Amino acid sequence: MIPLAGHTAGHSGYAIRSADRWVLHAGDAYLRLGEIELPRQASRGLEIYHGINSDSAKRRRENADRLAVLARDHGDAVTVFCSHDPTEFRRDTATAG
Repeated sequence: MIPLAGHTAGHSGYAIRSADRWVLHAGDAYLRLGEIELPRQASRGLEIYHGINSDSAKRRRENADRLAVLARDHGDAVTVFCSHDPTEFRRDTATAG
């Protein structure tokens, strides 16, 4: 379990080791891939949603930053994905099968 506080108190992600890489399910730490891509591509509406629904907007943004760096700098060894992004779902199911 990986602490990813900010969305809710105690929110965590799960890291799973496969044969040759890690997979990190970030849960609701972000909702769309653009939130952890650099430069950020989050819509104003999504930012408002997070502001209303986050336990700590500051901690949520810090964790999104950490996930962005992880995905950018270690994407060859780690796949990061969240619970809601259909683009990630298509990407990951296409590479799994």
